[in-house]
Amino acid sequence: MIDSGYEKKTVVVTGAASGIGAATASKLMAAGATVIGGDIAEISTAGVDGRRLDLADPDSVDRFVADLGDESIDALFHCAGLPQTHAASKVLTVNFVGARYFLEAMFPKMTSGGAVTAVASLVIGWPLHVENLMPMINTATFAEGLAWAEANGEGPDLAVCQGDPYMYSKEALACWCTMMAPRWIQRGVRLNVLGPGPTDTPMMGEFEKAVGEALASLPLPIGRNSTPEEQADVMLFMNHPACSYLVGATVHADGGASATLMTMGAAGLIG
Repeated sequence: MIDSGYEKKTVVVTGAASGIGAATASKLMAAGATVIGGDIAEISTAGVDGRRLDLADPDSVDRFVADLGDESIDALFHCAGLPQTHAASKVLTVNFVGARYFLEAMFPKMTSGGAVTAVASLVIGWPLHVENLMPMINTATFAEGLAWAEANGEGPDLAVCQGDPYMYSKEALACWCTMMAPRWIQRGVRLNVLGPGPTDTPMMGEFEKAVGEALASLPLPIGRNSTPEEQADVMLFMNHPACSYLVGATVHADGGASATLMTMGAAGLIG
């Protein structure tokens, strides 16, 4: 794993208390970076400057960004999110509305040549769902997004994702990041998306409760779940200076799941 590019760099990791975020923070510490972690839970990774960050609360986001002061950020790893076992409106708020608000607030803090990677999910289908995703994406402010999430977080309006607010919010995040990437790179900041497959984090148990049948039927050619460290390695690669031409990409680190689904789709085996 190439890691020398992070020495003496200042980076931010959200969701740094556990799972992919914690693994990413740990690897960045080992690579010589100054790591600022954000989470609603306590961050215990040695050496990480842990700070409270609640993506459901715009005031919390504002405080987090303001507390950075004049600090310039070289790389941002956005790993925070909520599974389907939380209230649908809160899942939509945290995973998209709050994530967008946070990323937009952090953009002016990024150095020219800096990079941002946001964790989504198995979001290969979002280009087919753009029309359904745009009503939430087109909300202009946190307040508008929250109102939309509260009004549409339940019922058949999420049918495009089988009523799943997690997948809807993650597809919206992937879509928004892809749309923003061409604009951000003109200001010198790369924006990309990580699409992880099933990963053995504390959240995995929540996914199994909510969509266990779908997970069990997911094709996984590699034959096992990912570790958080494997996903962290991909994120470090994506934000590394050596990936200076990687812009607006979604990297599917999913053990071949998306490749299998796309192949089945091309063969007409799935609609």
